Amino acid sequence: MKYQDTYFFNAQEALKVASQQNRSENGTALQVCYYEGDKIDSDLVNLVHLPVDNLVDNLAVGYYRFPNELNFDGLDLSYEIMSDISQQFKALLKSANKLRQEFNKHYSHLLKNAELDFNEPLRFWLSGHVMTNVHQHITRNIANILESMGYEVLYTLKHGCEANVNLPELVSFNPHAVIEVNYLNSKLFSDDCFHFIWLQDQLSVTSLSYKKKRDYFFHLIKGFSSFLETKGFDSIYQPFCIDTNTYTKRDTIKRENKIVFIGSSYKSFFDEVKNDQKHIICDSLLTYILKHGYIGKNKRTELNSIHNIGIDIGYIINYIERDLILKHIVNLNLDYDIEIYGHGWDNMEWAKPYYKGPLAYGEEISKVYNSAKYGLVIGGYIMQQRTLESSASGAIPLVFDSRESGDDDISLIDESVVFFKKPDNLQNILKLKHNKNLNNIVSKNSYESFVDKIINMINNNT
Repeated sequence: MKYQDTYFFNAQEALKVASQQNRSENGTALQVCYYEGDKIDSDLVNLVHLPVDNLVDNLAVGYYRFPNELNFDGLDLSYEIMSDISQQFKALLKSANKLRQEFNKHYSHLLKNAELDFNEPLRFWLSGHVMTNVHQHITRNIANILESMGYEVLYTLKHGCEANVNLPELVSFNPHAVIEVNYLNSKLFSDDCFHFIWLQDQLSVTSLSYKKKRDYFFHLIKGFSSFLETKGFDSIYQPFCIDTNTYTKRDTIKRENKIVFIGSSYKSFFDEVKNDQKHIICDSLLTYILKHGYIGKNKRTELNSIHNIGIDIGYIINYIERDLILKHIVNLNLDYDIEIYGHGWDNMEWAKPYYKGPLAYGEEISKVYNSAKYGLVIGGYIMQQRTLESSASGAIPLVFDSRESGDDDISLIDESVVFFKKPDNLQNILKLKHNKNLNNIVSKNSYESFVDKIINMINNNT
């Protein structure tokens, strides 16, 4: 984080800096800009009105991070005065911090010891973060289904200013169940509270060290299940779900003879790999895929023993299975127009003739799939979000065959997708007529079915 959460004594300076929306390198933290003076009419979530007279009390009960820098820009003050104000401000922050600790301790105790009555209509808490490309929409979709079923839902959208969760709000809401993607906050809640954790990104929960009686885990791919097993936790397979209200067939859009790929480039991850043999390894692996198809576990183990690549093998393979397979496909001169959407492709010369820009989550993506005969799905597993988004929008998923990985529940999937083992196979595959039952894969993986699963687990364990 190259900036500091700051208290401004000039409101206009605070507005100027807050408007820059400064974030940490990974995007999770957003600079908080507190300010003195008259309140400014603004929708900026990181611009916080905090007069000095109310500083201690407001910070004590707030849940944004404390300021750790003062800004006197725009004011004509001597060094001595600024120094004196700084010393007094430090004292106020110390008092506020002590009060906040007491405040949080009180509400944490209430939440941890809350009594739950499961004869009441169920209450669910979910949260998301504005900087996540997928996860915030997943949690919001689950919340929408719960609300449509008549349950009470508290949905918290985090912006990156927060030091902790809003404890008073949670105490007041007193949820019967918490549903999270990748994060485990069950220590906050009473033992009676159900906690459902859907693991889609292993890195977010590598510190798992405990499990409560009513903690239930779901895994997106088999590799995450194996990770949970090393922690002593059982889990249930749960692939991505699809929002059938947003992703749907649209009769007003003409379906053309084209293939669309929607997703971001993985080149930035490949660039971060420090192994000085990475280009040699990459060329070798690409040759292997073009000749044999998916790079299985045995081949990965063999490569690691030769080159001692370690975790970087995953980044290299992801780059090949996304960027380099796509590059090879566009050079096949197929009898289909090809369109590429997403981030990171604009600087690649080979992609420029096909690149159409990024798309907003939801309706924009569905409309593009509605305009195409096929949706290209490349990567190391089958039941990706784009597999379902394509199917629900009426485009047949054209899927790189990674069934050997065993990461997916692939029962009945042949009815809904077209597999290709090697990119060159597409020449012949696309000459055939494919009539696929897209409704099968969509209905099996709806958000409604996931929510029904959770409700049944609660009913069967209370």
